[in-house]
Amino acid sequence: LRGLSTNHDSLADRSFRELSLRNSPYSRPTDGDLNSLKRINSPILKGKKDYFNEEVKKRIYLTGPKEVLRLKDIFLEDCGWKGKSSFTRTIIQEKKQEIRPNANIYLITVPKSNQAKIRIGSVLKNKDSSRDLTSLAAAYIGGGFTSILNTEVRIKRGLTYSMGAFAGYQRDYGRSIISTFTRNESLKETLQVIKDTLQTHQKLIDSKELERVRTNLAGAHPFTFEETSSFGIRELPMRRHALDRYAVQAQTSAGTVAVKIGRAGNKTLQISPEFEDCRRAAESSGQPLRQIIEEARSIAFKRISGSGH
Repeated sequence: LRGLSTNHDSLADRSFRELSLRNSPYSRPTDGDLNSLKRINSPILKGKKDYFNEEVKKRIYLTGPKEVLRLKDIFLEDCGWKGKSSFTRTIIQEKKQEIRPNANIYLITVPKSNQAKIRIGSVLKNKDSSRDLTSLAAAYIGGGFTSILNTEVRIKRGLTYSMGAFAGYQRDYGRSIISTFTRNESLKETLQVIKDTLQTHQKLIDSKELERVRTNLAGAHPFTFEETSSFGIRELPMRRHALDRYAVQAQTSAGTVAVKIGRAGNKTLQISPEFEDCRRAAESSGQPLRQIIEEARSIAFKRISGSGH
């Protein structure tokens, strides 16, 4: 956690979670934060363990072959869940999640960062829609709408290497999220393109894509039940779009590394050194792995730039 500022994706995800779920029981990550970790010690951990093992009732639902029932012995013997519990633990959301009519923008600065991690989203309340409608919306956002965003932001303009969108519910809340990143200098343009795309498709949803998603959800369920004993299944269809690709060899200071190049039309969108080549080069030379990866990427970029690709 103390090194979180060097992992920008994790920092963006944790910050978005805390800000979007503020005043709800779900704002704090399960692995804690720096403030909570300061209060953890052996007596506190033992007290929590005894509390959950001896006082709180446990309900565990298992799906699978008969062998999965062997987990019962693990829960009883290894976890010590043998005592008679006295009550069922409940979570009460004392303060309702605030629904703000206007968008809030938060900027978290990180020293020496050359990329901007972007998280855009909103909190969904269970009362907003039925479960069936939620499944349809989640499938559309995670499938067809993600493809639309990729086309506008990544393929047409080359503003990012990856773009994702999804919506989903947990117990008492849900979230819809757009996640991507871009160079610092193209942040404003990226946000504007996303905003324009959202406004366009808020008024006009692709009816063919929506019908395809609906048909997939309805038609896939009967066949899925042939392979499971479950009485209910949730599914999220996904579509894969692939770049044209080829490989070049980068002669680094630690040896030769293969680098994959991904292109869409006349634009280079991905430059990805082979991890195993980089790992072997780092081990044989004693140089840091990250340094080898960045060197290989830089050499490959200069090579394809010089050749006109």
